[in-house]
Amino acid sequence: MTEHDQYRQLLIDAICGVGFPRFLLAQECEKVGLAVISSSGDYEWERQMLWGCTTDQLQELYSTLCDAREDNFTPTEELDDEPRLILTGH
Repeated sequence: MTEHDQYRQLLIDAICGVGFPRFLLAQECEKVGLAVISSSGDYEWERQMLWGCTTDQLQELYSTLCDAREDNFTPTEELDDEPRLILTGH
């Protein structure tokens, strides 16, 4: 594994560790294939799909998750397009 791959693995592990701080964010990640609902009914990250993201996308996703976890988003903010924006760059 290259140093770059190790860094990407670290980002993916960090993303999985944060989980889904907002339900709406989890739903949107599921829509774009980054998350699945487990047999227990909880959302889980789809690691293989995360590996398909660029390093920049992973960094942005991690930053977004950390912001959501720390309650920097208010309940009235729109999160619907957030995962798509991260993945497509649009």
